[in-house]
Amino acid sequence: MGGTVTPAPPPSPEPLLAVLREGSSAPALISPGDTAAISHGELASAVLRLAGQLAGLGAGPGQRVAMVLPNGPEVVELLLAVAAVGATAAPLNPGYTSAEYRFYLDDLDPGLVLIPAGGGADARAAAGQRTIVDVASQPPGPPLLSVAGRAATRKAPFTPGSAEDVALLLHTSGTTRRPKQVPLRQRNVMASARAIAAHYALTGHDISYCVMPLFHVHGLIASALAQLGAGGSVVIPRRLSPRRYWQQLTELGRDLGLRQPHHPRRTQPAWQQARPSHPVRPVVQFSAVERAAG
Repeated sequence: MGGTVTPAPPPSPEPLLAVLREGSSAPALISPGDTAAISHGELASAVLRLAGQLAGLGAGPGQRVAMVLPNGPEVVELLLAVAAVGATAAPLNPGYTSAEYRFYLDDLDPGLVLIPAGGGADARAAAGQRTIVDVASQPPGPPLLSVAGRAATRKAPFTPGSAEDVALLLHTSGTTRRPKQVPLRQRNVMASARAIAAHYALTGHDISYCVMPLFHVHGLIASALAQLGAGGSVVIPRRLSPRRYWQQLTELGRDLGLRQPHHPRRTQPAWQQARPSHPVRPVVQFSAVERAAG
């Protein structure tokens, strides 16, 4: 009884692409309203394809790629593609003002700036002479990339990013002083994702509904990467409202076979009446996970 306890060895550092599961047909990314889900195997293929295109545009180790994109599966695909070539992703709030974009882009000095095709006027104006990559969604396939109206079809070989490469470059809030850069290595991001998945016992049967913005570390790591690393599915709505939230959970329960025990309804506002009857397991602040039957 008085023996010593030998602590378990720390896990080996992992690159960010460890979340990918090539060849798996299980759903990985679901965006309500899109024609189909993106499977884990399709996600892996899309990431490698986009990585080759980004490498063809000059992205590589030590370089920074700013991402001014609204929520959607494209954010996850492109962020993983940036990590695949060993570059650093810098996700920015699509709602920033022109002055804020100028500050962050000057501070980050990215080689590429990813902006939705036909949008992001303030970000485009602030980008100056930096290379702007237009991102056009084409669900359920990977986004189309173009520069100055020409499709980025040229792919370049690349050496896969390592666990020691900086995956994310974020900023402090700046509430008390000038925002400061916060670099996170791929191994840091993966360690956080694994710890969250272990704490909440996430499995391939879970579905994470991501309502946080993906330019925020919470939405990106806790809601998305932790669940993908566990082999489950992530729902990423392009638009969010209380009515849509409950309607989408109901549709997910019907389409994916989640438990739906009956509960009598009471008089409620219309948006609350759309709440699903199957149980929702809250996982982290402003996130929700569905537990599949079985």
